[in-house]
Amino acid sequence: MLANLKEIRQWHQLYDKEIDFSFSWREWKECFNKAQKVHEIVSLLHYGFDAEIYRQANEFQERIFFYLEMAYGYKSIGLFSLPEERRNENFHTIFGECTVSYVREKIAQKAWVMFCQRVFKNTEEGKSVNPSWWWIVRDDSQILDKILWFFSEEDNIPSGIFQSNEHNNRIALDFLYTLAKLAWIEHQDYGNQPESPLPHFVKNRPKFIKILGHLGKLNFLIEKWREVTKHDLAVLEALAFRDKDKNKFKTIEEAAVAGSQYAQVLIVLRILLKENARQEKVAEAKMVMERAKEKIEALSA
Repeated sequence: MLANLKEIRQWHQLYDKEIDFSFSWREWKECFNKAQKVHEIVSLLHYGFDAEIYRQANEFQERIFFYLEMAYGYKSIGLFSLPEERRNENFHTIFGECTVSYVREKIAQKAWVMFCQRVFKNTEEGKSVNPSWWWIVRDDSQILDKILWFFSEEDNIPSGIFQSNEHNNRIALDFLYTLAKLAWIEHQDYGNQPESPLPHFVKNRPKFIKILGHLGKLNFLIEKWREVTKHDLAVLEALAFRDKDKNKFKTIEEAAVAGSQYAQVLIVLRILLKENARQEKVAEAKMVMERAKEKIEALSA
């Protein structure tokens, strides 16, 4: 091979190809805005997270927002069908023969896949107490709000029905469950010291409760019942009544029997908190009696 290297250099195209190594987010956006070919758009989305960013210009947040907006509706082909388009007209693309709306959906799915791989995926699993994405939502409440905006559309939450990207969907579901739990449990700060849930997480508990409900993970609140507040209970009740009204239930108990997980968890939490309050009163009364007994014994001595 080495003996032929001089000869190879004479004909190999890469030796004469001018290669530019600069690749900023600004340049990436310019390329994306000009791109019209499907393969160009998909290729740019694949490498967008590799573009160099300038934090002073808030480009990190801008890129997060861009990909979330691009991925919105990634499993809803109906979202990308326009009335004025001929829905049955197929075009030859890198995805095969397909309609314009299908191409839009595939582009949204590409943005979704890249976001799962480059943001949602916990690359520190088994290495660090906090997930690799923790600092992103910890230090920028606007990014957390944008992520919650994305998943406030329940169709954007992966489900068992949508299996074509099962691996990435699992990454996203793990991310969502871990993210939601951080509104109630402690995490490690930058000094690896326990830190209470952050204000912008606590503020968004109603949204996290809805996400837990969609994931079928509301039992987490039962596990952490000591951290549950009256406001959390009110949110559960409102969601349970939403289910009740939808199915014309008369009481929360009827909703629970009919299968509303919000109602079921609400009832269990009420029982736990009521019993805990009773036990605290008993313990307090016992302590008062013991102190009184000690005073009497001291006076009698």
